[in-house]
Amino acid sequence: MSTIIIQEKDPWNFTYSLAPLVAYLFIGAAFRLLKRRRIVVYDRRQLLTAFLLLLAGSYFFMAGLEEEQDYLRLNHAAWHIFGSGVGYFCINAVKVT
Repeated sequence: MSTIIIQEKDPWNFTYSLAPLVAYLFIGAAFRLLKRRRIVVYDRRQLLTAFLLLLAGSYFFMAGLEEEQDYLRLNHAAWHIFGSGVGYFCINAVKVT
């Protein structure tokens, strides 16, 4: 949600896409370091699938930045589809006991 709000100012500025990602990375790392009582097991196969989808989606993200070349916004749509897959597999990869 914060990404959408931040991108309202200038949706094609890469900084407004990167800043929320970095912020959430730090928040996730802080929670991970502070919550040591729980055992977290990661399914490496799910994480690998998520990483491969992220690599494929990154291509479409970069291609979608060329607004004149992607006038139907198909590359941008593909980025969102791959990003959804990344989120799905990342959530499935975490098992908290």
